[in-house]
Amino acid sequence: MKHLEIHGREFPVSFTGAAWQALYNSFGVDVSELGARLDSEPTAQKIEDMNEIIKIAVASGRKSLELFGEDPGEDLPCEPKDVLELSEMLAAITQIFGVVTEDSKRTVEAIPPKN
Repeated sequence: MKHLEIHGREFPVSFTGAAWQALYNSFGVDVSELGARLDSEPTAQKIEDMNEIIKIAVASGRKSLELFGEDPGEDLPCEPKDVLELSEMLAAITQIFGVVTEDSKRTVEAIPPKN
């Protein structure tokens, strides 16, 4: 599980199918189009969108850890935009998009049924 560091505190991030759907529901575009969308937006809207992406990624990471019986750690104590500067938000989004790319390459092995 990858982690995003915000002011010295680590938060798990992942992109399950539910997270992909949450992003689509929030933005109305496929994840592959989010980067272009962010690039074309005014700064104020970009901040709102990056804030939402960070929250979705952390919620997905926490839920994944919980489902597998691991300690998800603390939840975000506030909105990311309340404590992150624009440059920090951009760095976080770059890191999260790396997780999206990595998670989309994951493979799952099927275990054949026992007779």
